[in-house]
Formats: sequence, structure tokens, C-alpha cells
Amino acid sequence: MGGRCLDERVSGVSDLASACSHITSSDWYASFRGNATQIGSPEQIELWIQEAADAYTADLDTDDWQRSFAGKELFRHVRGYIYQPPLPASPATYDIDVAKSVARWQVVNDRVPSELSELLAAIQSRI
Repeated sequence: MGGRCLDERVSGVSDLASACSHITSSDWYASFRGNATQIGSPEQIELWIQEAADAYTADLDTDDWQRSFAGKELFRHVRGYIYQPPLPASPATYDIDVAKSVARWQVVNDRVPSELSELLAAIQSRI
């Protein structure tokens, strides 16, 4: 196990045996079995799902969704409906293709959001 230790608590870990010993003697490992039982219970899963649903519903009601919902995931979900590329490529390539297409439409239709124009101007002023 070469390389620099990022945590002094694992500085004595130098091989597979010491790594195994470090893990199996930890408080986390000692509590794992009990936590796994709780984590694996259908009631706990239902509770976590309900808590997440309540939080997202509250975010939607207060416009906090703009900070709590992941833009990339929303974009990719929508992209799957509007863009079916002919050749296989990476998700990043698909994202870029759709973003360029949207940008071209915005420019042609004089519908570029002012925030994007302001951002572009700010970037250009710093170059």
C-alpha cells in the first residue's frame, strides 16, 4: 500500500493484513452488523423514502428545488427524450450536442437569456 497516508489514523497500514486488521478493529466495523440490520429493514427504507419525498415536495413548494435538484440529472433525463443520436458516444458528447443545438436556436431566435450574455461578458472582460 504505497503512497502518502492522508489520515494519521491509518499511518500503520502498510499491507493487506494490516489493512484488514485496521478495518475489523474499528468502531465502524463493530457497529456494522447492527446498522446493517436497521438499514436493511423495509420500515427504515420506507421512512427514508418518505423523508426524501417530503423534503423534495417542500423544495418544490418554495422554489428551493433550484438548489436541491441536480441540474445535470434533469438535463440528461430531458435530453433522452429530445435527442436520439445515430452513433454511440459518451453522455458528455450527447450533453454538448444538445447544449450547442439549444444555443444555436437561442441565437437564431434572439432568445439568449440575459444571464448568459452577462456571464459571457464577465468572462470576456477577464481574459
